[in-house]
Amino acid sequence: MHPLARYASLLRLRRVRIVLLAVAVEGFLFFGIFGYPGRASCGTGSASSYTAIGFVLAGFGLGGVVYSVLVKVLLSAASASAWLGGRRRL
Repeated sequence: MHPLARYASLLRLRRVRIVLLAVAVEGFLFFGIFGYPGRASCGTGSASSYTAIGFVLAGFGLGGVVYSVLVKVLLSAASASAWLGGRRRL
């Protein structure tokens, strides 16, 4: 089955559409408002303050990318019970 056909078959399910809508709204609300506290704390509105906000947002995105790359390594290094407070630790 072609991958796009799989996506189309998934989108026919009501629950899938609800989850996708919820994730889209969450992303819009979180990332849409994410820059405003930085803007409010800078106060001056100069180009350097916008640069600082850009670095903060880029750092947040980079952290997400680093996590997504390392999560497989971290999970293979420790069992699920270790992550939940078991005996075995990293």
